[in-house]
Amino acid sequence: MVNRRKRDLNILILAIAGIVILNVLSSFFFGRIDFTAEKRFTLSDITKTILADLDDEVQVTVYLEGDFPAGFKRLRNSTADLLRDFKTYSNANLKFDFVNPLAGDQKSQEEAYQLLIEKGIEPTNLSVKTEDGMSQKIIFPAALITYKGRQIPVKLLQSRAGISPEEVLNNSIQNLEYAFASAIKKISKNESGRIGFTEGHGEQPTAIPLGVVRAQQRMEGGFGVPAGDRVAAVPVQVLSRCRASGPFPILDHDDGRSLG
Repeated sequence: MVNRRKRDLNILILAIAGIVILNVLSSFFFGRIDFTAEKRFTLSDITKTILADLDDEVQVTVYLEGDFPAGFKRLRNSTADLLRDFKTYSNANLKFDFVNPLAGDQKSQEEAYQLLIEKGIEPTNLSVKTEDGMSQKIIFPAALITYKGRQIPVKLLQSRAGISPEEVLNNSIQNLEYAFASAIKKISKNESGRIGFTEGHGEQPTAIPLGVVRAQQRMEGGFGVPAGDRVAAVPVQVLSRCRASGPFPILDHDDGRSLG
């Protein structure tokens, strides 16, 4: 009887030790088994290369923390899962956290709101069903990537007119890898898209309108806007063309969605 109790105790101790070891190892090595036929949850080789090439710490701050409806919780959890995968392939160079930008008193919320707007992160007005009906809630479905003192915002909610909220969320979740990988590539390689101004389409011939100047200022961090003479031909490196027409620019954007 004594030997049996001793054996059972040893088995219990070994089982507990095994669970502890597995938990410790899982904190260093994270991975998801992808059972989908199209491998939706498997990172592309290009993304893995971008992460492996990081030579310094990348901090990702996601502003999706708080009390959300189920759909946005799904977007939040999918973002967390993806960033865990990113961390695995980044040689420990990628760190991330989730924050609630509107936590605290009203003054703190107003300061956080203004700071995020200045960083290029725009709010979304969310309708939430309550016991008394519908209420409006401001959220920031976005992230901010910081690398070597530079910052770039990442829009997580890919809204589009004419599709249902469920489709918007599904499309946004499917777009997460591209959104984060392209932003990390841009900031780590110090790359910027280029915007060229075209002529011959009824544009104002001389001075650039005030709306275009404001657009240039807003796009300073993410795009290179050529100054001086306008080009007659659009080089392949220019991803966007801007036709100066009226008080605001009209952007003709051609996004090949290529990370390579």
